Formats: sequence, C-alpha cells, structure tokens
Amino acid sequence: MCAMKQLEERHTSQEIKFLLWCDRMDLLAIANVRGEVSLHRLNWQRVWSLQPSDVDYTVSGMAWRPDGKVIAIGYSNGTLLLVDVETKRILYTQRFSSISCVIWFNAPDLGVDSPIEDDSSLFLSDLPDLAWDTGSANKKISDENLVDFKVINVLLVGTTHGMLHISIFGLFECAIIDLNKLIDEKCTVLSVHMANNLSYLYAIVLTKSGLVKVITLQTEIFKTHSTELHMIAYKHGKIISLLNYLEGTISSIEAAWEIILMEMDSKLASFASSVPEGAVAADFLDLLLFGFPSYELDLFLSQDLTEKGLRKLGHSIECSYSNIQKLVLKHLTKVAQNIAYYLSELRGMARMEFRYKILGLQESAVTKAISASGSFLVKGAEVQQVIDHSMRNYKAFFRWLYVVILRENEEHVPIEVSKVSQRDIIFIGEFLKNFDSLPGDSKQAGRSKYFNLERLGQYLVDSNLVIPLDTTLNPWDVFLSNHPGLFDNDLIIKHHHEMSLLQEHKHLISSIGDVFNEPKKQIGNELQLYQILNIIKVDNYNDIRLSLINFNRDITFMAIVNVTEPDGIYFIEIDSSNETQVKCEFFYFQSVENFNDSLSQPLKIIDIQFYTVNVLSVLLEIDNQQRTAVFAQFPVTLARQSLMVVDKNVIDSIGNLTRINACDAPISTTLRVLDGFTAAKFSVSGSRKVSVILMQNLRTCCLYEMDVDEEDEEEEVDVTASTAKESDNSIQENPEVMVE
Repeated sequence: MCAMKQLEERHTSQEIKFLLWCDRMDLLAIANVRGEVSLHRLNWQRVWSLQPSDVDYTVSGMAWRPDGKVIAIGYSNGTLLLVDVETKRILYTQRFSSISCVIWFNAPDLGVDSPIEDDSSLFLSDLPDLAWDTGSANKKISDENLVDFKVINVLLVGTTHGMLHISIFGLFECAIIDLNKLIDEKCTVLSVHMANNLSYLYAIVLTKSGLVKVITLQTEIFKTHSTELHMIAYKHGKIISLLNYLEGTISSIEAAWEIILMEMDSKLASFASSVPEGAVAADFLDLLLFGFPSYELDLFLSQDLTEKGLRKLGHSIECSYSNIQKLVLKHLTKVAQNIAYYLSELRGMARMEFRYKILGLQESAVTKAISASGSFLVKGAEVQQVIDHSMRNYKAFFRWLYVVILRENEEHVPIEVSKVSQRDIIFIGEFLKNFDSLPGDSKQAGRSKYFNLERLGQYLVDSNLVIPLDTTLNPWDVFLSNHPGLFDNDLIIKHHHEMSLLQEHKHLISSIGDVFNEPKKQIGNELQLYQILNIIKVDNYNDIRLSLINFNRDITFMAIVNVTEPDGIYFIEIDSSNETQVKCEFFYFQSVENFNDSLSQPLKIIDIQFYTVNVLSVLLEIDNQQRTAVFAQFPVTLARQSLMVVDKNVIDSIGNLTRINACDAPISTTLRVLDGFTAAKFSVSGSRKVSVILMQNLRTCCLYEMDVDEEDEEEEVDVTASTAKESDNSIQENPEVMVE
C-alpha cells in the first residue's frame, strides 16, 4: 500500500486549473480559472497571490525555475511573466502567441568548464536604490534572481501555433523553432523536454489530424558550447537587469516632472482660463517691461497666488528639479555607464570568433550598441545642462515675482532680493519664452497642459525636440563639422541633436536587441531535425495526459495516456546513446485482491506524473457508482524490464504490444484507495515527498505527505468536508511572508 498521510483538506472559492509543486521548497503554485496565481506553503498558508492584467486572461502554463527562486507564468494571451517568488515582483515579461506549455529544464550534469568570474565590481560602483512606485519603500533593483552563475537552465515555451521558444535563464531567447515546418502539418505543442546531456530535445505535439508525435531535435550546440552560451546569457541577463533599472529611472524622472506641471497647473490654471490663449507669457512680459500688471494678472497675484502660495510653489518646484537632477546624475548616468561596460565585454567576446562566431555574436552589432549607449550618455549630459539652465531661470523668475507681490501688497522688500540685474532679466525672459503650451505639446503629453515650462519637458516625450539645444559654439561640434569624414567612424560617439531622451532610450533598446537577434537565428539554424515518432491518435488537445523525465544522461522516459480510452499507460523509453532507440509497452492497473473479486475491468486512469526517476505516480478511479479515487506508485525500474523495442512509427506497433497488468508481479504497483474521493487531477514532488489531489468539483484540495512510516500513517486523522476551512476566507494573505 502507498504510505501517505493526509495533512490538509482545503476549499477554494474558484475552480482550480493548475497545481504545481516546487522541488526546492515546500511551496505549491495554484492557478484558478480566473487567471489568479497564488503560492501556498505546505500548511496552506498563502504567501502571495497575483492577479492577471486582464479579467479575460487565464493561465495556460506554469514552471518553477530549478532553484525555486523564480516562477514562470504563461497566460492565454501569450504573455509570459517571470515572477520573483520572495517579493512577487515581475522580473521580466515576454510576449508570444497563445502559450500551450511552459517547462523550465535544468542541466545538472553540465555546468560550465569553470565558474564565471564577474570582476565588474572592480570597475563599476553599486547602483543607488530606486523607488519603484509612489508610496513604496525604496527597493533596490537586483539581478541576483535573474541569472544563475553556476548551471545552465533552459526555459522552453510551446504555443498552440506550433512554435517552440528556447531561452537560457528564461531571458536570453536563443532559438525559435517552427515545428509545423518540420512535420509539414499544423500542430500544438503539448510538452517539451531535453536530454540531460543537452544533445537532444523532444517536442511532443498534437497535429491537426489528431496524431501525437514526438519530434526529436539534435541540440549538440548546447552541449559543445555550453560555456559560451552561459557567458552570453549571463551578460544578457546583466544588461536586461540594467535596462529594467533604466526604465524605472526614466519613469521616476517623468513622475517628478509631472509634479512640476501639476503644481504649475494648479496655481496658474485659473489665471490662464481668464485670458486669451497664449496671453499668459505676454502678461508677465508686460509686467517685466513696464512694471504694471494687467487687471487679470493683478487679481491673480493678490488673491490667488499670494506670497505664501508663491513660496510653497517655488519650494515644490525646486524639490522636483533637484530630484530630477539627482536621478540624472546618480541613476541614469551610472546605469548607462554599466550598460556600456557589459556591451564592451560582449565585444571582446565577439572578437574571439573561434568560440562565438558559431553562436552568431557579431562585433559590428555590439559596436553599434556601444555607440547607442554613448549617444544616450551624451543626451543625458544634455538633459543635465538643460536642468541647470531651467533651475537658474525659474529661480530668477520666482525671485522677481516675489518682489512684485510684495510691492503690490505695499510690504517691505528686502534689499538683497530687490535688485534685478540685466542678466536676471535675460533669465526671466528665457523662462517665459514658450511658456504657453507649444503646438502639439498637449498631444505628446497625453492630456491638456497649460504650460510648457520651456525646454525640459520635450526630452520626456517620444518625438523630436521642438527647441533643440544650441551647440553651434560647442568646440567638439565645430571640429566634427570641419572634418565630416570623422563622423562616420565607429569610435566617434554620435550626438543626435533632434532626438529626445525617450527616443535615445528606444534607440538603445533597439540596438541591444539587434546584438542578440543574430544569435537567435544562428543557434536556431544549428538545431536539426533528427527523427519523428508517431505515438497515438486522439480526438482533441484535452484528451492527453503525459509526463517526461530523464532517467540518466542518455535515457528519457515518457508516459502518455489517452483519457478517452483510459484503461492504460503507454510507457516509452528513448535512448539517445543508441541511435535514439525506442522501447515501449502498455501497462494497465487491475487488482482484484485490493478491491472486489467481481472487478474485471482495469482501473480508469485520471492523471499521471513522475514522482522520481524511479517512480511514476498514477491517479486512478474505480469504475463504480462512487467513482472512488486510487493513488498508485508505479515502479519504473521494474517496468523497464518488460519494455520491448518498437518501430519508430510507434502507432503501428501498438497492436503488437503486450498488455501488462502493473499490479501483478514482478512490477507489483502499490495502491492506496482514497475513500470518499472523486478526483480530477493531482501534482506530486518526490524531492519534497508531498502530493496534492484535486477533487472532481475542482475546488477542494487534499494535501498528503508521502513515504511516511506505517505508524504515522495509522495515526492519520480523517479530515472531513465539515471541518475543512474555506481557504479564501480563513487564510489571511500575508505579503510580508518571506520564502525561506
């Protein structure tokens, strides 16, 4: 009998679609029909839950990264999220066509020839903390959960359109395979697996004609160039992390600038609405030149703005400008320098053609990306220059306006602020120039704005600058204009005078994308079709239950069930070391001893999953009125002795297979009757020695501890539905609970 002890029985308010154990920690990922994903501990304590971005999106696949620190969640709209298990923060987002399966594979036997040595800390300073959102505590954007230093792991994503996407660390997409072309028929990817030696990849697909096929690809390049792939993927992960930080920095700059605009709007909106369009700057200029305000301006200064309001407005704007200046100097500039550093390392790698040329890493593409990072740094310096001018001009304007309000109120004006030099007048004039919204500015900003506040805002929209910085007297620009042949030199950093900061940012992202696009094509071309196995015929996608696992470096096991004919399992062994020799056998489960002497039909198979490399867990059902569930542990090592070599067109050999009762000797599968259960699916983990069974109503979960002592099993206390707790109501979500 299976030694298992029931720990919990819990109900959920929504039907459950997926259950997935983490093999490194006692964590269970649950996805319901509404697209919500939640993590639970073994005692059902909820760690966190993540809602989908749209109510119509549902989860179509989940996979734990082998170290358990990140979980990949695929949605029906093709969105794939990499989520930090500890913080629930979304580390990375990718877009595919409709996702059908997500598998995260670890290569335990193939690390790198030598550990990756990252000496960047000798040359790069740590990036300062950056607040991600308003009201949140400062959180440092860390890449420690993005990339694994030691062992390659591969994220495999299959789609309903027959596309297979292969990504190292889930970040570096190194190949895209169109499986439809390989079999000359449209298909849906059911599952994907790789041999432990990384030499072969097995894609299990369902064709439009209803045939389940195993497409075997030779992936020798992953084995022979594992070190080089690891290095490229590691650098790529570092750059992705820095780009995330850069995006957060730009968002913070935009938020600080929005505060300035909102403050100006809130104070000057009433005045702007009382005068003709474009007259705001004109009234202030008249006041500056002639010393007499218009009636509307006089009313605004004395009643709406006031001295106290001007002080508060000036302080708020000064703080916002200071924050922007800090973000540009301490965040934006540093992260751009770090990106340039890792790109330079990639260029050095690209120059070692004997190692990296086959992977598609090209020096020319990396050089263009380095140039783009240099242009971004130049634009950042330009923004800093504009900020300095803006702060100088707005201080002169507010100091002058403060004196005007004091005089209007017939109050004493301190001597130190009453003097206005000709230079101050120039600064005030520059501040008021283009003070009213520029043509098209409202459209770029996304909503109506009364004021443009001269030049800084134009750098934060995705369009060319309306007022480019005048660099005609810049010695470097003069030198380049006199020597046009130098401008096209790769060593010369380009200054794009007409581009905004956001445009430079997009250009940088595009250039970095080009660096890794060619490896994606090149590596994809290196993956060659080896063989195609035709397995069984089914009616539709939902009729298949399958599970795969690597027995050793060369042998892969696959168990497959057609639930419309659920009387047995097709157990297949593929040996990559023996010209991918295929062995197969059909096993069914029937035990008169355990159930009923009159029982003559095999047990119905509900679900299957490998518990360990030596054990296949099988969820069965007795064909009686109660539809009682049965849990079976099928010994793989004993079953292997019964396998027979079959033709690679397995479907033609099915009639020749021997139907073997897995409950008879020598296999003697252990069974456990779950009285009162009508099961729908389950999830098991041999490394954690746990299982969870979902009942037929798709709302009730029963958690079990596996491989317990017989004494512990006898002490098990039955948990009934009347005492089971409603998890969604009784369990308080605790976002502060940290994963150990």
